[in-house]
Parts: sequence; structure tokens; C-alpha cells
Amino acid sequence: MAAQDAVAHLLAGTGLEVISDRSGLIVRVKAVVKAPVEEITQQAPSWDFVGESIVVTGIRESLQQDLDIKRDAVGLVDVVTNEMIGKFPDSNLATAMMRIPGINVNRKIVGMSGIDSTMGDPTQVTVRGFGPSFNVVLIDGRTIGSSIGSRSFDFSSLASDMVEEVDIHKSPVASLSPGAIGATINIKNSKPFDQLGLRTAASVSTTYSPEEGKFTPNGMVLFSDTFAHDKIGLLLAGSYNEIRSRSNEVTVWGWEGTYLDSCQFSGGPICSATLNPDTSRPVWFIQDYGVYQIHNWAMRENGRLAVQWIPVESLLVTLNADFARNDLKERQYAVAIWNSASEMRDVVTSSNGTVVDFTRENSPTDFNSQVNEAVQQSYDVGVNIRWDVDSHWSIEADGDIALSSMNPGERQGSYSADVGYGPSCASNCLVSPTNGAAIGIAVSAAGGHVLPYYTSYGPNGDAAEFLNTNIIGSHVMTIVKARNRNTVNQARLETIWMSDLARVTFGAQYLANHMRLRSYDNFSNNQWQAYSGYGPDSNNYYVSGPNAGEPAGVHLPSELFTSNFSTANFISGWSGSNKLPAKILKFDVFAVYRYLEGLGDPVTAASIPGYNWGCCDPAFHGTFDVVNNPASYQNIFEDNYAGYVTVTGDAEVAGLPLTYRAGLRIERTNLHSEGLERLPTALTVMASDHTAFLTSYGALVPVAADHDYQYILPNIDLTVHPSSEVQIRLNASRTLTRPPLTSISPATTLSSSERVGSLVATGQNPYLKPYTSNNLDVTAEWYNAQNSYLSVDAFFKNVTNFVIATTVTRPINGVIDPTTGVPAQFRVSSYINGPSANVYGVELACQQMLGDTGLGLQLNATIVGTNRPYNPLDISTSNFAVTGLADSANMVAFYEKDGYQIRLSANWHDSFLDRFGQMQPNSAFGAEPVIVDPSWDMTLNTSWDISQGLTVYFEAMNLLNSTYSTRGRFPEQVLDVIDYGRRFTLGLHYRINGPQF
Repeated sequence: MAAQDAVAHLLAGTGLEVISDRSGLIVRVKAVVKAPVEEITQQAPSWDFVGESIVVTGIRESLQQDLDIKRDAVGLVDVVTNEMIGKFPDSNLATAMMRIPGINVNRKIVGMSGIDSTMGDPTQVTVRGFGPSFNVVLIDGRTIGSSIGSRSFDFSSLASDMVEEVDIHKSPVASLSPGAIGATINIKNSKPFDQLGLRTAASVSTTYSPEEGKFTPNGMVLFSDTFAHDKIGLLLAGSYNEIRSRSNEVTVWGWEGTYLDSCQFSGGPICSATLNPDTSRPVWFIQDYGVYQIHNWAMRENGRLAVQWIPVESLLVTLNADFARNDLKERQYAVAIWNSASEMRDVVTSSNGTVVDFTRENSPTDFNSQVNEAVQQSYDVGVNIRWDVDSHWSIEADGDIALSSMNPGERQGSYSADVGYGPSCASNCLVSPTNGAAIGIAVSAAGGHVLPYYTSYGPNGDAAEFLNTNIIGSHVMTIVKARNRNTVNQARLETIWMSDLARVTFGAQYLANHMRLRSYDNFSNNQWQAYSGYGPDSNNYYVSGPNAGEPAGVHLPSELFTSNFSTANFISGWSGSNKLPAKILKFDVFAVYRYLEGLGDPVTAASIPGYNWGCCDPAFHGTFDVVNNPASYQNIFEDNYAGYVTVTGDAEVAGLPLTYRAGLRIERTNLHSEGLERLPTALTVMASDHTAFLTSYGALVPVAADHDYQYILPNIDLTVHPSSEVQIRLNASRTLTRPPLTSISPATTLSSSERVGSLVATGQNPYLKPYTSNNLDVTAEWYNAQNSYLSVDAFFKNVTNFVIATTVTRPINGVIDPTTGVPAQFRVSSYINGPSANVYGVELACQQMLGDTGLGLQLNATIVGTNRPYNPLDISTSNFAVTGLADSANMVAFYEKDGYQIRLSANWHDSFLDRFGQMQPNSAFGAEPVIVDPSWDMTLNTSWDISQGLTVYFEAMNLLNSTYSTRGRFPEQVLDVIDYGRRFTLGLHYRINGPQF
């Protein structure tokens, strides 16, 4: 008898196995791939967890496990599993999913006020071109609440090392969810019966950002064991991660579409007092442009308790309690200048109509300091009971309660101080204003990686005095605090019947998804303009009213402004940094607030010179307070009822083995939506800031709407096996995605800060129908060797009921525009169910191990298309196109041998339309697009096993020092350019995984 056979004979019945490598024999806990994807097998479930255990010891075993699950699954599934206990392939779940064909990522920080920014971490995923809100994300098969105010999920809030597996279902499973037009992503956390016996893991590391120059700590600990003859299992896990980064950003808040008088163009005649726009010549201009430096900090805490119990051999009870908290903070410094189309002269445009140069007299200059804080905190408690009645019947009951809150401490929010110099009074100023600049903004008409820049800046055009801190006065102080709360209660009862011929699953599910959206700010009481006007240093004085002759705004002491940042080599890979102001102010936003509040309570018009008397309702008493913003008020009660049945089995077709699954799900939704509405009664130009209106309102009126809908969602999955190495899949289904939460309020609301020449309102639609999609996939897979395969997947989707933005210009409540003397015209944005579209594409995937060299390679590519691409020449307010579609590719090359691992991951995506709606939604041509530029990302991971169970590891992110950038409808319309830098992590990982020999 051979040595290996002899040892195997001795270990029979112990739950251990013996394997051989080149150095000898290894005894370990028996490793058998479990069935993480529903209905992989038709055998009756067994609670012999030794046979269900899994040991993942490295890249190759993890990839083989992923491949085994994918190959054996009835539907179309891609999988990423951990490489060993407490060690996921990447530090971020979305990063790990990037190597799956058809998946792209969004790197924006979500759930935060202020401009778009990023720390470099992926936060959300796009599948086959369909963005975050088109994908259903489940944790252990359950819907988890999200407090960011949308249906999308923030992957940066979860610790990857506590996750056992991620399943990406590209074809729906009727018993899991109603499906999604993109994909259903099921995140599976670790449980004690994943493997019997003692398992522990711990890691400690530090992350370093060269740009920020700070080291931050990270740690994870996981303990799992089974007791009472493996009838009780306990798992405890916790993690802490902290990241600091610095980003340099150039941001255009919006490219506003409009028409100009011919006199405003370069070489035109002298303009008269009244402008007559030329409606045959559409143009787009920058309304607000800023240069920013942002210091980001993020702290993520995760905790998990899981208990499993087998009271009798046929019954399994699983309890879980999970906690996640994501703290985010930004310190933002900037210079920004606002533009008004009516004041622009000497305008030059590109051939597309983009304004690439202009002049504007007497423009004020704003320096901004802002602190943005946000906390996303969630709890989840669930119970699952599985009972094997006999060899044919089993019953499963599942219940869960989840709560997610945004800023639960009621302290976090956005605090912004705009200060500066320059004119800010209405016509017929008491004293001629000073310190304005004849600015312009130059834009490269040819596009390319060229930053826009101010052609003139500084008080009275003197660039040398740009940072003159002796003439700075107050402008606006804004505070915004979101308070969102999402509760999700769900219950599921399921019965499974199994025979040698088929497996039938039928069940019912209830899901109550209740969202409460609130925002508190100082726009609604107009205290944001309590000291607007830039003060006496710019000769801004009131003309009339109770404070005639008094300054508009107050002088701010120069000792508040003692620091600045440099713009040298500001954005990697982009030219034009040398045209930016060489240095930009940095100052403490709270020091400015303290100074202004220290002036006291302005009880009379003259008690505090510079106070904007009569600005505020209720009255300002010396401290900046926030009130509930009615425009943000939204209660959404969404109750979903579902019944489903699936039949899975094996058959033969033309002599070839066939695996099939047919499913049917009936989904009914009862929606109740509530909002608050108040109509304007008057508009008044702010005496201290001629760019802004003071809006007077009538009484608040509650409004509500109810909407019910029901859909039948069938699906069928067929897999033919021409040979043991080849299988061909056919998947057909119907899926749905519910409309965005932010589109279904019943209220019409005005902007909190209406501007002269830019009156906007939003009227939403609580009767929107969900998107629906008819889907077809044809896939060929060739498993040509151990841990190797090739696949080609062609897919087609016909999507109907697209929710599109539409804009109409109309008066509201007969309010008069005091600058024109006629009824004010508001651009009112709303949403409707629009046209259908076809989306199609091909996914190519290859995985190959290069013999026994230790080298391996993964290659994936996705090519997508649609019959409704974006047309930038369409200036209708309801311009429609499919968002998110981008060709993409990724490559993972690795070496793993003798305890050493090195892996290089590279990901590329082409340009794509991300969404409609820029930060300033004031265009005459409807919601303007946000298009993400092509991008590369490259990450290096390496590790070395110092001893048994102890590993040192290193990760380098963004090796290419790539930037994140977006643009408007034409290539020259730069929106955001963000240089977020590289990041490095060094750490130790220790594990005990089963018996040690």
C-alpha cells in the first residue's frame, strides 16, 4: 500500500484528508466545494458540515473554486471567493468584482455633500452598462437598507475580509429576487459551519498616501469554532480601516445651455439695455468654475456575530447580527467664480457652440473653505431556519430586520464659508464698487487633457494681489445636514421538494422598504446670506432700505487667512496647471463662523454694519441655524409581495445531457409617497448680492400619492453538455428595476437658492412605472484544463419604461421676476416613463494556468452597444440615451509558488455616459449629460508566507497615477478632473485554519 493510501485509510471517518505536494504529504480538513449558488445540485441537503467545508489557501485554489461554482451553477453566475479565512482577494469588494466580465466601477464618494470627489476606492458597480441603481445587492440573500438616498449600494462601507463569497447573478433566480436589469449581487458573509473546528484569523496593517503624507491603521480579527460535537457554532468578527488621501481637483459645476444676443459675441455690435437672444445659435457656458484641494478621511468599522445550531439532525438554525459604520470627512479649499450669461461679452465658441473664451466686467472672487462630514451606519439582525422533513421535503423560513441611517448623531453635515472681494450690489450702487476682475475662462476648443483657466484674476485684474488678505469680506455661509433613515423588514417562507428527476422550489416573500429623507439647511431660512456682500473693502454699500449707507458684508481680519496651497503640477497627465493662480487660500471654516457669530445679535438695522438686514425668516439672532428644508422632505413606503416557483432538473436533448431551470415570480408593489409643497409668493433681488433672489413663500401643504403595480417575471436557464469540457447555455428572462427614489416625490419644489437669470424648480412623478427588461443570453464555455477555461457570452436586453428627465419653462403661482417686470419663468424639471431601448454585447473571458510554473493569467473583455446612443446634437429637453455603456477589459497576471504570491491587476474602460444631470441643472436644453472619460487602473498585490499561518503582504493602488475625469456633451466641456494619487498598504496576516500538524 502506498504511503498516501495508508494515511488516507487511517484518517477515514475523521473529516480529514491527505494530499501530496513535492515536499511530502499534507493532512488537512477535507476540502469539498460547497454549493453557494441556489440549485446547483438536486441532492437532499445534509448537515454533515465536514463534507461541506472549504479550505482556500491561495490564488489558484480560490480561482479553481470560483470556476467550479460557475461551471456547476444552473444559471449564469460569476463568483469571487476568499483566498483563505479572513483574506479576500482585494481590500475592496468592488475592486475584486472588477475582474468579472462586464463589470465597471464608480469611484465617487457617495452620500456626501459638496462637489464630486474620490479617494480612489471603487464605491459602486456598473454591470453590462447598467449603473448602481439597476443592480440589486443582497447580503446573505437579503435586501439591506441604504441611507444614501438612492437604490444604489456603497461597497466601500463593507470590510472585504469578513466576506466568504460574492455571487454575481447575470441571469435571475426567481427564488432570490425579482432580478435586476444589470445583475443581482449576493454577498455571503462567513458562518461558523463553513468549516468545522477552530478557525481564527487576524491582520494588522498601515496604509500610506504620499500626497497626504500620513500613515493610517487597519486591523481585522475573526474567531470561529464549533462545540457540543459540532452541533453549535459561533463566529465573531470585527474590522477597522482608516484611510487618508489628498485630491487636487478642477471642477465645472455645470455647462449651462442658453442663447446669447449677437452683440455678446466677439466682433459684435454694442449691446443695448435689452438683450434679444439669437435662438438659432445654442451655446453652452461655465456658470461656476473652481480649483479645489480636498483632504479626505474615511474610517470604516464592521462587526459580525453569527451562531448556528443543530438541535436535531434535520434542523439547522442560523442567527446573525451585523453592524457597519462608515465615517467620511472632507476638508475642502477652493477659489471659484460665478458667471451670468447676460453679463458675458466678447464671447468665442468652438464649432460645437461651447463658450471657450469671454470677458465679464466687475466679477467678484470667492475663496471657499468647506468641511463635509457624513456617517452611514447600519444594523442587521436575522434568523434562518432550515428543516429537512424527509429525503424529499425541506422547509426554510427566513426573517430579517435592517436599519440604515445617515448622520444618526445629528451633528454631521456640510459647513461652507465663501469669502472674497469684488462687486456685489445691484445697479445704482451708492458707491462705485471696487476689486472686481474683468475675468474670462479659457477652454481648449480642441478638447484633450487641458485644464480650463481664468484669463484674468485678482482685485481690479491685478494677479499679484490675488491673495491680498487685507481686503477680504464675508459672502455666504451655507450649512446642509442630511438625515436619512431606511428600514427594511423582510420575511420568506420556502418549500423544496426533491426527487431523482427534479427539484421544485416554491415560496412567498414579503419586503417592506421604508425610506425617510430629510435635509436641514440654512437656505430655507435664508441665513446663508446673513452677511453676504464682500463688505466695505470692495465698496459694497446698500442704496436703500433700513440699512442704506451701511456696507453689504463685513470685513474679515487678515489673521483668519494665513495659509495657502500650491497649484504647481496640479493634475497628473493634464496640461494647464501653469495657467492657474499659483497659490490659493486655505483657511478654517469654523474660525470664520466663530468670528461672524461673535459679532452678536443684529437687533437693529445699524447694530452690526454689514448685516443683511431683513434677509432671514425666521429672524437671524447671531448664530447660524438650520431648519427643515421642505424640498428635501420625502417619505416612501414601499411594500413588496412576491410568490415564486422554480423547477430544476436533468434531461436529454438530441442525445446530449441537458440541465434546466424554469422559474416564475409574481411581484406586487404598493407604493405610498409623501412630500411637502410650498409655492412662492414673491421674488426680491438681494440688496447685498445682486446675483441672488430672496424668495417669499406661502404656507406648507402636505401632499401624498399612492401607486400600485404588479408584474409577472418568468425565466428559463438551459445548459447543454456536448462534452465533459464544453457546455452551452441559453438564458431567457424578464426582470425589473424600480424607479429612482428621488424621482417619485409628489411635491413641486423650488431651489433653496434661486439666482437671477436662473430660476429652477423640480416637479417629480410618484406614478412612475419600473423599468422592465426582456433578456437573452447565449454562452459557450470550454473548460480546457484544470483551473482554465474560455467563454463567450452574447447578450441582448430590450428595456422599456426608461425614466427620463424632462424640462418645461413656465410660471409658478404668478410670481413676478423683479428684474424683468413680467411673470417669472421657472425651468421645472420632472420625470416620465419614456422610450424603450435595446442593449447588446459580447463578453469574452479566459483563465489559464501555465503548467507548474506558478504563473497564471485572467483576461476579460466586454463590448457593448445600443440602438439608443447619446446624441450630443439633440438639444431637446427630453434628450434620451442609455447610460453606463462602456467597452471594458481587464487583466490579472500572477505568480504563486513556494509561499510567495505576486499579482498585477489592470482594468480599462472606455468613455461612457454616466447620467443626465450636472451639479447645476439650469440648462435651457434640459438635463445636461455627465460623461466619464476613458480610464486605466492598475493594482499590485504581493505576499510572502513567513511561517505556517503568518503572512506579510503589500498592496499598491493606482500604480499609473491615473486621474478620474468627466465632461459634458462635447469633448471640450471639462466637468471634473480629480487627481487622487497612489496608495500603499503594508501588513501582517495570521490564521489558524483547522487542525495544525
